[in-house]
Amino acid sequence: MKHTLKQHLVRLLAALGTSGALLATAPLAQAGEYLLTDLGGFGGDWIGMVATGLNNSGQVVGYAYARGNNGWSSDDTYMAFVTGANGVGLTSIPTLGGSWNRATAINDQGWVVGTSSINADNGDAPDDTRAFVMQGPGATPRSLGSAGNSTASKINAGGQVTGSFINADGLQRGFVTKPGAGAIQPIGTLGGATSTANGINAAGTVAVNAENRVRGDPTEPVRSRGALADASNQALTEVKVPGYDYDNIDTISGVADINDRGQVLSGAARFYGPDGGVFLSEANGAVKRINVEQLVTFQGQGREEFYAGGRAINNLGQVAGSYSFSPYLFSHAFITGPNGSDPVDVNDLRFVNADPSFNDLFLYASEINDRGQFVVTTLGSRAFLVTPVPEPAVVLMMVCGLAWVCWRRREASSLRA
Repeated sequence: MKHTLKQHLVRLLAALGTSGALLATAPLAQAGEYLLTDLGGFGGDWIGMVATGLNNSGQVVGYAYARGNNGWSSDDTYMAFVTGANGVGLTSIPTLGGSWNRATAINDQGWVVGTSSINADNGDAPDDTRAFVMQGPGATPRSLGSAGNSTASKINAGGQVTGSFINADGLQRGFVTKPGAGAIQPIGTLGGATSTANGINAAGTVAVNAENRVRGDPTEPVRSRGALADASNQALTEVKVPGYDYDNIDTISGVADINDRGQVLSGAARFYGPDGGVFLSEANGAVKRINVEQLVTFQGQGREEFYAGGRAINNLGQVAGSYSFSPYLFSHAFITGPNGSDPVDVNDLRFVNADPSFNDLFLYASEINDRGQFVVTTLGSRAFLVTPVPEPAVVLMMVCGLAWVCWRRREASSLRA
């Protein structure tokens, strides 16, 4: 009887341990409660902070700015920063010799990318900006080649960086580097003149926005279309979603990001009319509209406009972004659950450690990691890391999981003895 009871106990602990291990790595976004970590600031003339990137350790990158508002400086005074794990510890990043820089992304190895001026005149000189990479804490930032007026947007685990530059013909083109932040490789277009690169996954697939045709008549519009560049970057494949006429020159689309599962975060709209949407495309071709519209109540009088845009997607398919609604004065940040499910307004979340007097507005969420942590910037020019708090049942299972691991180690030790 005792042996049977012991066997049942072992099986229970094993089941709870497995569940705890799985839940310990599961995303916690869409939890009931959240923690706010204020990233702080640099004081003095640095009046605002903008959070732009985040890795799975909770390191945040972004920039401080002076003499401006809403992330914009009237005299191009910016300073890039990076934090330690879980948003703790704020450190400025040196420039490439110029007067300003901004950080935009960080990978799990702690490599930071961004854009820096190379002259001391606040960006007024021609050919002033360069994409940079800083290969870990304390490293000296270096330029990603000599391409003119380049900017960096994202970096993957292998150190491939995406961004854009101005080519010899004076046209903006997207780029992706070789692994290890190596040589820049230009990305083409969909038949038009320009392109930009916005995201990259572990396989090296790049999220691109590109013009789809060359302008003939100067009065004839040219629209951008979202596409993916394959791993060798020799071809672009347009990303299309149902419900839009892609033969119509007034249809516009874009791809904001791509995760390691091949899920693509995109948007599409007609140039005229408030009918845009945020979409999640699966690697198998299935497309899902993310129903951010459910966060507002329309009055049905035809005078309201709604716009939503996704900015980032993690490997669970959780999306971070912002939306605007004409009755509101400012945009609102939103996040979703896994695979674009159940969008919520970040301003409606419950923050267990927020000061009761806190009344700032979360304008946009810029990045979300695989732990469900995300970064937001507020109307009051503050930047925060938001961390989901696990439900009590999850905590219990995690504790049981740790107990099971300890018990197994003790049993193994007694057998060896």
